Amino acid sequence: MDSKPSCRIVIVDDEPKKSQRLQAGLQGLRVPGMDVRAPSNSEIETQLDALYARREALDTGKGLSGIPSMLDETDVLIADFDLRDLKDHRGFATGEEIAYSARLFSKVKIVVVVNHPNIGLHNFDLTLQRDRDFRGDVYVGSEQCLNPGLWVTDAGHEGFLPWSWIPLIEEVRSFEHCASQVTQNVNVGTLQFFGLDKADTRPSPQMLAYLGIKRDEDVLIKDLLRQPSATYVRRRDLDPLSSDNERYSQVATALLRKWFRRWIMPPQTLLADLPHLGMALPWGLSDYKDRELWNRLAHCGRSSEACDVATLVQAPIAQQLFQRIEWCGRPTFFLARARAATEAAGTFLPAFKPSEVPKIAFAEDLSRFVEADQAVEYSLTLDGETQLRTVSDGKRVKIEGDTYGLEKIVYSPESLIL
Repeated sequence: MDSKPSCRIVIVDDEPKKSQRLQAGLQGLRVPGMDVRAPSNSEIETQLDALYARREALDTGKGLSGIPSMLDETDVLIADFDLRDLKDHRGFATGEEIAYSARLFSKVKIVVVVNHPNIGLHNFDLTLQRDRDFRGDVYVGSEQCLNPGLWVTDAGHEGFLPWSWIPLIEEVRSFEHCASQVTQNVNVGTLQFFGLDKADTRPSPQMLAYLGIKRDEDVLIKDLLRQPSATYVRRRDLDPLSSDNERYSQVATALLRKWFRRWIMPPQTLLADLPHLGMALPWGLSDYKDRELWNRLAHCGRSSEACDVATLVQAPIAQQLFQRIEWCGRPTFFLARARAATEAAGTFLPAFKPSEVPKIAFAEDLSRFVEADQAVEYSLTLDGETQLRTVSDGKRVKIEGDTYGLEKIVYSPESLIL
């Protein structure tokens, strides 16, 4: 029997007691196949030296094969943002620099940065987009690293659970799948590959700007990282990266997944996931009057695995499913096409009775629907458009079991909900 861990985790923190506590806490989650390492400071410094040596080797036209790194065998790298106590490694003094270097010069799959000053220790980002220009994949506060909902999909979890989180165990499984798609399609246009090149599926100019794609153009995947206005890869690192097909595919994969998760998904205007689709087109659900169905929208909407959307939405909407689910990490639908399909059917809207829709709201901080009087509504601007979103009312919402410090969460910027 293969005993190889399915999720290998490495913690980079210059305070050994903190990393050891995190290691013990992650092991305590008892996630099958999880192997957690908390290297000593000297081991961390050795790994940082390896990353630096790899950068120098590539700059001089040499390969990486002679410079070993444990990060090549790492699925999830957890890096604390503040690493000032590492001796003689000021160039790696922040988790952000670790994230960039690990992505460019190793084969690590998912990079988690902890305690970034713009994210906070125990915060919920009301803007839903504060980390979209950072290079790491996931940004969390230290108080949330041991939240089971960050790691696995669990129908029984009812505590603090930001909707932007996609279970890291699933992210590890899907990363290689996405990277293999990039490798096989480097000569295909980026938007064409995803089916985003039609008039009613094209991302907005603001969304495209992150990739450096102009309003009416497309860019081959093999040229994506070289776009003049794209900033994900520094100019000095482009040439050696372009000559290494495997590394290029991994970096392009990380960039595109970041794009979907932090630029395409938050507005819910081009692609809408299940709970937001339900709120936008309740008449398109299989039974909008059924409160339990709304619960299923939230639970199935968290995962790209084992979700039969045909039981949740009407057939015309199911046909508008975005086919590359693994890139979004959850089922999503072309919203404009879904709306047009239900209107064209001619039967759903005439039979729709708004008064029979349950009086509920989707709490972005709990990843579930709550009663309307247990939610706080606020407005924010996404992709140039003002939208209404909701979070739970910490004084009124009733949550069974461990809330994971819900009462201690800092909702920022607070001005959005005042």
